[in-house]
Amino acid sequence: MSFLYIYIMRHKSKTSDKFFHYKNFVEKQTNQQIKISRFDHGGEYKYDELNDFCQKEDIKRGFTTACTPQENGVSEHKNRFLINVVLTMLSYVKLPKVFWGEALLTTNYL
Repeated sequence: MSFLYIYIMRHKSKTSDKFFHYKNFVEKQTNQQIKISRFDHGGEYKYDELNDFCQKEDIKRGFTTACTPQENGVSEHKNRFLINVVLTMLSYVKLPKVFWGEALLTTNYL
C-alpha cells in the first residue's frame, strides 16, 4: 500500500518544519522509525537544521543525482499526474490559481 502526504508551504524555508511533522506523524502511525530518506538536490533539503536533525535522529539521507528526474521516476510521475489533475480541476470550474493548494489536497484525497 502506498500513501502520499502533501504539505502546502508558502516558502521552501519551511521544509525542515514539515519534515519534522511528517517524521513524527509517520512514526506514530506505524510504530517504526524512519531510517533513510531520499531527497532530490533541491536546496530546501540541504538546510543545516534538517541536516542536524537527521544526524541526531540517525536518519540516513540519500540524494539523487542533480538534474536527473529519471532517478525519481515514481515521485516525478505522481507529481506530473497531480499537477495535471489540479490544473484541469481549476480550469473546469473556472477558479483562480489562489485555490491551487486546496485543489492539490483534494486531488490527493481522491
